Amino acid sequence: MEVGFALLATAAEMNPDGRFHILNGGLDGIRCHIPGLLTIPLYVAARLVVPPEEAGKQGQITVEMVTPDGMTLHQATEPFSLAPVVPTGVRRMNLGFVIVFNNIPLMTAGEYTFRISVDGVPVKSLPLTVVAAAAQPAPDPKQEEEGDAVSNEE
Repeated sequence: MEVGFALLATAAEMNPDGRFHILNGGLDGIRCHIPGLLTIPLYVAARLVVPPEEAGKQGQITVEMVTPDGMTLHQATEPFSLAPVVPTGVRRMNLGFVIVFNNIPLMTAGEYTFRISVDGVPVKSLPLTVVAAAAQPAPDPKQEEEGDAVSNEE
């Protein structure tokens, strides 16, 4: 089994026929407030290429989001079952999947990794660089008071 493609996106879905619909695919970096909760979902979309001799195989795909210091932050598992019979002449089967990660707590900036494994065997890693957004200065109360004043001059 090998990886045909794998990417991070801000939205993804897969049709029953195996076609993908992806928005902002190929994401490899984000800027956000640290520490904070990443409120946009991150999608891992991938297609694995399977040789015909693996027909009928059952197993599971695991995607882990790993922090810069090597700790698993989130993990999602998806079972799969390949067709039991491959038509004559077919040289490969495709196994596609989309896994979504929601409300990710990011405590530090740095290089995060999404590790994709099939039955415990790593097959692909996707990097995600997280950069801390510059803090917005607090509004000056004096300027707000002056800005809120209404002039009656004509």
